[in-house]
Amino acid sequence: MNWGKLYRKKVWDGVRFPDEITKNEDEYVFPAIMESSQRIYLTKKVVYNQVFTKHSITRSEYGFKNLFHAGGAAELTKYLKNKEYYDIALFEFGIGTRSIIDFNGVLKDEACQKEIKRLYKVFCKLAKELIPHVNFKTKMRLLLFRFSLKGYTVFQRKHAKIVAK
Repeated sequence: MNWGKLYRKKVWDGVRFPDEITKNEDEYVFPAIMESSQRIYLTKKVVYNQVFTKHSITRSEYGFKNLFHAGGAAELTKYLKNKEYYDIALFEFGIGTRSIIDFNGVLKDEACQKEIKRLYKVFCKLAKELIPHVNFKTKMRLLLFRFSLKGYTVFQRKHAKIVAK
């Protein structure tokens, strides 16, 4: 999120990347950057070209660090919800929950499973807080997520197949 942007130096005053987060760390500082920014300008001009190499962090083997993405999405969802940007918060919520679903099926070691359970509880709380601000269909999806990660996973996978057809 912080890549592909230009900042005034002063927006970074007091903002630091968390030492323990080594992947998707930009998602953890983005709310602080937004808070310290007075103006934001957008352009459609392409000014950044990302190159992936076989040794880049984004292509590294799946492990505990991949869960930082869901944690960052949770932090960003909280920020957006508190600012009452419910549609964007819901979008970020979806990114985080899909990350949990995907890695729950892949990361089976004890530390990863413990973190997935912790993140699931965080997202359950966020779902509860988002429910008053969404339409009926989305409320049902959020309630299903809170009721059962396994049931929500099945629903998401079946829904994705229907959309793909």
